[in-house]
Amino acid sequence: MASFADDIRLIERGNLQPVYLLWGGEYFLEEQAIQALFSAFAGADPASVERKNFYGDDRKDEPFVQSLINFGMFASRQFITYKNIQKLNVSHRKSLQRYIDSPDPNILLVMTADNETKSALVDQLKKSKSVKTIRSFTPEPEQFASIVQTALVRRGYTISDDAMTRLITCTDDSLAHTFAELEKIIVSAGDAKELTYEIVDAVIGAEKKYQPSELLNAVANRDMKKSVQVALSMIHSSDGMPFIVSKLFHFFFNVWAYPHSATFNGDKNRRNQKQETDFKVGYGNYRERDFGKIFQCLTDVDLKSKSVNLTDEELIVPLLYEIINA
Repeated sequence: MASFADDIRLIERGNLQPVYLLWGGEYFLEEQAIQALFSAFAGADPASVERKNFYGDDRKDEPFVQSLINFGMFASRQFITYKNIQKLNVSHRKSLQRYIDSPDPNILLVMTADNETKSALVDQLKKSKSVKTIRSFTPEPEQFASIVQTALVRRGYTISDDAMTRLITCTDDSLAHTFAELEKIIVSAGDAKELTYEIVDAVIGAEKKYQPSELLNAVANRDMKKSVQVALSMIHSSDGMPFIVSKLFHFFFNVWAYPHSATFNGDKNRRNQKQETDFKVGYGNYRERDFGKIFQCLTDVDLKSKSVNLTDEELIVPLLYEIINA
């Protein structure tokens, strides 16, 4: 099975298919693929290609289908994207399939779909020999560096090995976090095209030693001392209580759902291995707890952080004690 990077390299070499499905739901990978596809399709004259974007939540399915089936002989080439194709109205799915069976060479159609929503349409598209499926799942943290490297090369930047290590080590809780910090680094770099350790460290900051993933790991293991240490460090690095509470709420929701989600076939594709391990450990350590009380505790602290005269430091320690030691 080809990797995401392999598929992008084929696209950049001009090896294009008329219809693509980006399946997985990782926004940054989807955007990389769409950018690569458009560049390869448009070539040296992007102005000659008309771009049309459709979204499942907008329910503009009729214009989407019409853009496929009413393409004129003398019309400009079209690059069409439909995000969340699983939401396409059932009444238009046969029209889409007819187009896929006989696509227009002057149109490049790109559809996206997450892997969490069960969809007969997406299953059908994945099986179709006329659709090239590119897996856009959230990758494991050890794969972040190659994805960042590919994105930087495309934008004309290089990055030293130690700078890359610094960036990934500090942002490996999510690819979104990595790219958010990368954008700050590029702005900070100014005209420099080589990102050095000093440039990266100046943005990330030496004092920011801990990430949300480390807090969740400590909480999963019911390590009170480490949990307080990491949480206080995050607060001192400007991560407020609403942010920390949202991370803990999401974590405990997944811990509570773990015995059910672990039997779902797409589960391991949906979550990276580090998250999967923390959810499993967390379930083992908290399965006898009343999750309703944990969620209520988190909600109460979130409200207090916004309404009472208490600092985040004063709120976080009692919260963690209530969760871990109760």
